[in-house]
Amino acid sequence: MKIRGIICCVTLTAAWMGAAPLDLPVPEVVLVPAGAFSMGSEEGASWEKPPHRVETGEFWIGKRPVSNGEFRAFQPQHHSPGDDGDQAPVTGITWQAAQDYFRWLSEKTGNGYRLPSEAEWEKAVRGGLEGKKYPWGDEPPVPEDKLKDEGFRPAERPNGYGVIAGGNGLWEWTADRYSADYYQNSPAVNPQGPASGEFRVLRGGGYRSDPNSMRNWNRGSSRPKAAPDIVTFRVLLESKPKAVQISESRPVTRPTRSMPVAAAGTAGGLIALNSVEIRAEGAGVIVAIATDRPAKYKTMVLSAPDRLVIDLAGALVKTPGRGRSAKLNQFSVKGVRWAQFKLNPAVARIVVDMDARLDFKVDVRASQLLVRLQR
Repeated sequence: MKIRGIICCVTLTAAWMGAAPLDLPVPEVVLVPAGAFSMGSEEGASWEKPPHRVETGEFWIGKRPVSNGEFRAFQPQHHSPGDDGDQAPVTGITWQAAQDYFRWLSEKTGNGYRLPSEAEWEKAVRGGLEGKKYPWGDEPPVPEDKLKDEGFRPAERPNGYGVIAGGNGLWEWTADRYSADYYQNSPAVNPQGPASGEFRVLRGGGYRSDPNSMRNWNRGSSRPKAAPDIVTFRVLLESKPKAVQISESRPVTRPTRSMPVAAAGTAGGLIALNSVEIRAEGAGVIVAIATDRPAKYKTMVLSAPDRLVIDLAGALVKTPGRGRSAKLNQFSVKGVRWAQFKLNPAVARIVVDMDARLDFKVDVRASQLLVRLQR
């Protein structure tokens, strides 16, 4: 059900009479109402399903990720490895550094800040829209004519709760530990993740030419001691912030398109993607994907532009040389390209670019996937 309504933004103001300095930069928060929503998706990877109903209480969450300027009020010497401007999201910090920031900010303001749980994060980002791919609906995040335009910068626009998410190409830390099968038995009310685990859940993501990797249910993980340059975080409060001023209510505006960023590769103990070949055969096209041992895969079909996406879970790209693409330009197939996603588990993604939608069938063999495309 699409939400059409009013959003409220909450900011600390100079009217506050507490001990914090009046010029302390504090992340702006917005209200997410109590209630249930559908978490995960049947369209997702195995670690992103099954979809299941989850109920949370009311909470207040950062309208956007914590900025460099806000974080540097706590740690003045910090410099983000990406965009280091004061208004840009802070990056290059560990999960524990986020906890240290929350303790400091809570002491300064008298508010109890923390990371959102995975369920709270997804509920906030969905903005009240059930069954939609992105915070704003099903519209692809980057228009086709802007995919190759590195200078394209869409305007920020909030979702139905006022949350700005998607389009910055960054993952976000959450409070939960990670388990690939957690959705199969997670609690229906305020799930907090598994009790143990080496990794913490990351949510968000997004890559410029790949709208699938920034869908609302996109789920990854990282070691808490890591400080990736593509990971940020946002704040959460379980109750209304103290000494705040509620801004004037205003209509929700149409959400933005996004600008995702490519991720680096990963390594260690994974299935090797040894080759990707494309050739015309009969009245169709064959894409042959060779691995060193059997691999699990999922497929997704995109429109505008037409693409077939094949994800290999736990796979590391080992194709020779620097070439990661091949052209064909026959039977509506323009070519194929592949890339490494730095996730846990790692994902090797193969994308078949087409001029028109084609039917496909995957023939699974011992160490090979044969993808057959035809009209």
